[in-house]
Amino acid sequence: MENNQNKEMALKNEIINIYEDIFITIWDKIFPTLGIIAIVPIFHRAILRTSEQFANLESLKVTPEGIDFSEFRTQSVEDNKEIIRGSLNELIGNLFDILVKLTGNVLVNQLMAVVVVSRLNHLVRIT
Repeated sequence: MENNQNKEMALKNEIINIYEDIFITIWDKIFPTLGIIAIVPIFHRAILRTSEQFANLESLKVTPEGIDFSEFRTQSVEDNKEIIRGSLNELIGNLFDILVKLTGNVLVNQLMAVVVVSRLNHLVRIT
């Protein structure tokens, strides 16, 4: 029983690590174009919008360095992996919606390619 719980926690942490890497990649890709003054409120707005549906995301913090997952990681102990994955997927969708409205499809199309490749690479790690 305890072994299953440990495996479940390890899988949850791996899922969070994957999404944290994806958000770091997104941040790094849009930073040169938009700058810190635009990126922080964009990420903050995406988190606020997504938190209306997924309260677990309220613990994510946006800093000038990116999204801080430390509190989210601690609070996600109680969430199942589907809730974690679903909420972070929705956050990516809302972030992309905001970016499309601000910059058009060009930037988001480039990000989509990066995110798809990143997810595929990480999927190999957890299967």
